[in-house]
Amino acid sequence: MSELLAQTLVRRLLEITDLFSEEADKILDTLIEIGEPAIQPLIEDYLGCEDIYYGEEYTVEVGEALGKIGEPAIEALIVSLTTGNGNLQFKVACILGEIGDKRALEPLRKAFFQDELYSALFAIVQIGGEDEAPFLLELLDNNSFDRKTIIFWLGATESNLVFKPLADALNDSDSEIRHHAVWSIEGLNHPDIAQVLLPLLNDPVSSVRYATAYVLATKFKDIRTTPYYAQYLTHQHAHNRSMAVSVLGRIGAVQYEDDLYQMMMKDKDKYVRLDCAVALIALEVSNTKKAEKLILKSITHRQGYIRFRAIQSVSILRPSLALPWLLISLKDKDAYNRFYSAQLLGMIGNIEALESLHASLSRESHRITKKAMQEAITKLES
Repeated sequence: MSELLAQTLVRRLLEITDLFSEEADKILDTLIEIGEPAIQPLIEDYLGCEDIYYGEEYTVEVGEALGKIGEPAIEALIVSLTTGNGNLQFKVACILGEIGDKRALEPLRKAFFQDELYSALFAIVQIGGEDEAPFLLELLDNNSFDRKTIIFWLGATESNLVFKPLADALNDSDSEIRHHAVWSIEGLNHPDIAQVLLPLLNDPVSSVRYATAYVLATKFKDIRTTPYYAQYLTHQHAHNRSMAVSVLGRIGAVQYEDDLYQMMMKDKDKYVRLDCAVALIALEVSNTKKAEKLILKSITHRQGYIRFRAIQSVSILRPSLALPWLLISLKDKDAYNRFYSAQLLGMIGNIEALESLHASLSRESHRITKKAMQEAITKLES
C-alpha cells in the first residue's frame, strides 16, 4: 500500500512545474514519511524520467528527500550508478555528491572509468575535497580522459597541490584549456593566482580575456582590470554595459563616477540604469540620492522580475551597504525573491540580518525559501 501511494505521489510530482508549489512540498514531506517504500519510485520513476535533468523541476529536492530517508536510499542510489542509463547515472552522481556519504566514492570512481561518467568527478570532489586532488592529477596525466573537464574540476578540490598544473594549463595552446583553467584556479587561495592570471588579460581569445578579467576583478578587486571593462561602457549590447558597470563599481573605479552618473540618467536600458545606481552606491560617492531613489523604486516595483533584478544588482555591494536593500526584499511577495535574498544575506555574512531572518523564517511557507533562510541563519550564527 505504501509503495502504491509513493508511486501515485511521484507521478503527481512529475506533473508539477512550479518550484514553489505548496502541493509539491506536501508530497515530498509525505514521501519522506513513507520512507523505504518511496525509494524506488523516487529513483526509477522521477529521477529515471528522461525529460528531466539534474537541477530542473524537483530533482534537487528529490535528492534531499532520499538523503533524509537515509541508508537504504543511499544504497539504492549507489546501485543505480550501474544501470548504464546515462541520464539517470548523471542525476544520481550529482545527488550522491550533495549527500556526501564516503561509501559512494569507490562506486563513483568505478562509474567514471566504466561509463565515462564525468559528473562523478565533481561528486567525488564534493565528497572527498582536497583529499581527491591526487586522484584528479593522475587522471590529468592520462591522455585517455577529457583534459578540459578534469582541469575544470581541479580547482574545486581547493588544494594547492593543483596550483602548478593549473598555472601550466593557463599557457596551453588550446584556448578552451586556458579558459577552463582560469575558472578553475579561481577556487584556490594560492598567493600567486593574480600574478599568473595577469598575462591572460592580453590573450588573443576574447572568452579567455573575459574570464581572466572577471576573476581578477571579483576575486581580487584588481584595479588593473579597469581599462578592460571601461571599453564596454559604450557597447551596443546592454548586457555588456551592465557587466562593465557592475565590475567597475565593485573594484572601486572612482574615476568613472561621472560616466556612471550620466549612464544612470540617460542609458536607454532600465537595467543598465539600475546597475549604474548600484555602482555609484558601491563607489560611495558624495551624492547618491538619485541612485538610492532608483534602487528603491526597482526593489519595490510591481513587476517581480524587476525586483529580482534589483536584488541581483545590489549583491555586488559590501555587506553594510547591501543589507538595507536585502532586508526589504526579504519581505518580497514573490517566494523566489525571498529565497534569493536569504541566500545573499547568508553569503554577505552580516549578523545584523539575523533578527529579520528569524522573523521571516517563522512565517515562511515555501520549502525552498525556508531552507535558504535556515542555511543563512546557520552561517551567520556559526
